[in-house]
Amino acid sequence: MFDADLRILIIDETAVRASILEDGLREAGYLRITIVTVTHELLRRIVEADPDVIFIDLENPNRDVLEQMFQVSRSVRRPIVLGASDQAAITRLAASQGRVHPVFGLWPLALTPALESWLVGGGSRKVHDWLQDVPHVVVEFDEVDGRDPFFNVNTPDDASVARSLLPETAFDLVSPLQCDRAI
Repeated sequence: MFDADLRILIIDETAVRASILEDGLREAGYLRITIVTVTHELLRRIVEADPDVIFIDLENPNRDVLEQMFQVSRSVRRPIVLGASDQAAITRLAASQGRVHPVFGLWPLALTPALESWLVGGGSRKVHDWLQDVPHVVVEFDEVDGRDPFFNVNTPDDASVARSLLPETAFDLVSPLQCDRAI
């Protein structure tokens, strides 16, 4: 049940991130929001704010903050929402010429079980479809010498083009027979 008078406390040492959460909560109709960006004497600050619910980001908590959160959870009988908004955990995907290439990306290993479950779930097997529910950042790659940097080699003609783009020294480590199989 929605309660616009709910007292919300946001604890986050990053003021910008805290203000983003605050904006979202205000947009949802919650108006009684307090932000704490200093974790020194955290328990005292929480008692003073007297919130109904606490949002805290634990992205990179130091030992003192973890200890304080342990004290808070024992002393303050309020719901506590813990979050970690580690930007390194966001999927980054390559794109070129307006097309996303999900096989060229940095994927957090934590997504492995979710992707595996989705793939065996019987629905679409296109990773592009799954990405609709995964926060991600697209990194656009420019053309190189007028060509797509993610050139697909699907036919013998494509293989000939690919060979012509490689420097002669690219074949020094691989025999021609192996190269024909690879390309």
